[in-house]
Amino acid sequence: MSSAYIEISCNFMKIAVRNNELVFRKGKTENWIASMSYLDYSLNFIFNESIFKKSESDFLIDWKLVEKFINHFISNLESIQFIGSTSIQEFQKNVHLNDSDYRKEIGNFEIDEIELIDFRKRVDYDQNNNEFKLYNFKYNVTFFFERANNGYSESADAFPEYPYIAQFSNHNSLTLMGVFNDIWSS
Repeated sequence: MSSAYIEISCNFMKIAVRNNELVFRKGKTENWIASMSYLDYSLNFIFNESIFKKSESDFLIDWKLVEKFINHFISNLESIQFIGSTSIQEFQKNVHLNDSDYRKEIGNFEIDEIELIDFRKRVDYDQNNNEFKLYNFKYNVTFFFERANNGYSESADAFPEYPYIAQFSNHNSLTLMGVFNDIWSS
């Protein structure tokens, strides 16, 4: 695993994770955002600096923790994609159970945005009294529906509905905590 902190500024941070450079930029709000391409995915990582709050106005972002989170996500990317999209499809079936106007579109739910919303960092010691850190993350993964090619165009169209969010944790391995959108939750 190759990682390095490349450059730090008050408005951006460059880090390298798995030989990919990510540039986190601070938005107008307290959100930090970075994008990267990995396999066939375009991933957008986001977190609000307030989760690192030390006092009312002081933030100390733990970039090592951010690196660990991105590594966790990439290591579990295919599982997150499968669990999230499958759960959203089941969720849709339940939401639209008695909806006579609903018609299932042909396509797939794809990962778009990953938001770190909470974490816990704990220092522990092994049997030889060597220190190691345990990281637990709670994060939302936004999925957008991409309609399958219907023969009319060469590329898939984005489905114009609102996104679905699957909430995950790594507390007990990879755990799906729930699925929701702006209207329904499960």
